[in-house]
Amino acid sequence: MKLRRLIAGVAASAVAASALAVSASAVLVVPEGTDAGCIPGSGMWLVQVYNAGNAEEGKPATDYNIDLSAIDGIKFTVEVDKDDEMLGDMWLEFFEGGIGGGIVMSVNGGDIYPYEADPTKPMESGDAAAPADSEIWNTYNWATQAWWGCSYVNAAGETVSTNPNDDEDDTNDNPVSAKDLGDYKYELTATGFDNPFNSTTYEVNEVGCFQVALQEWGSDLVPLNVLGCELLDANGEVIMEFDALGNPTVYKTAGTTDEPADEPTDEPTDEPTDEPTDEPTDEPTDAPTTGDSSKPNAGTGVEGIALVAGIAVLATGAIVVAKKRS
Repeated sequence: MKLRRLIAGVAASAVAASALAVSASAVLVVPEGTDAGCIPGSGMWLVQVYNAGNAEEGKPATDYNIDLSAIDGIKFTVEVDKDDEMLGDMWLEFFEGGIGGGIVMSVNGGDIYPYEADPTKPMESGDAAAPADSEIWNTYNWATQAWWGCSYVNAAGETVSTNPNDDEDDTNDNPVSAKDLGDYKYELTATGFDNPFNSTTYEVNEVGCFQVALQEWGSDLVPLNVLGCELLDANGEVIMEFDALGNPTVYKTAGTTDEPADEPTDEPTDEPTDEPTDEPTDEPTDAPTTGDSSKPNAGTGVEGIALVAGIAVLATGAIVVAKKRS
């Protein structure tokens, strides 16, 4: 799945220098086979983790049976598109490390209401809609951790970095830093999100929508591919993951524990015997298993989203997606 710059008026020549014009907006190019739970948008890869469903909006319920309160972090793996059809073999000549954006954990609906004066009033949409004014909504709806730049080897063979977290000035650091995996692949990990189910300020027991997203508002000409997304607990363990197409795999269902079932003991339970036995047995002592029950392949949920002029309409309302430019 690609987070792509909309390229306008490309005129490239291998013999002489040419002009290249690039628009300011980003377009997500969606490959065939994208899971219905993975929602494309302008410069954004978004997937539903949970949705209560909204029949009026044609949005079925999505539930992977995971403990939503355990989600502490989000990890995306991305890759610079070295196979871009338009740039071809010249992609490295144009790549300048100008990638960046935000990692989003957005929770709303249910106990997270948009309007302070009337908690039962649904989120309004449209040009004349009243903006959400409740503190709880503005805390948990579209919470974002920013990232910018990367370390890479340029066309001259020099290792350079556009990541402000790599310089000596701590005042310009971002919450998320791109980890170089080599071959122009990067890992973006955002941790310590304020999960509403663990809030000490608000009582949240029910929500309508829980989703995660990667926004890309960089300035680079070369597109960026999303390879996958992982949801992490506070220990950095993977709860579930989505591939580039949004297909889910669940590793920890609700109620799963990392603690061993039985305490080990150093004391033998049976008295040893020196007497050999001549009685063989053909019966196995342990029953074989047919699969790894700790890693069930979860079903696929679906959730629709409409992006119009930066407004993302959710099952429980609308989100204003703010983009920044470098």
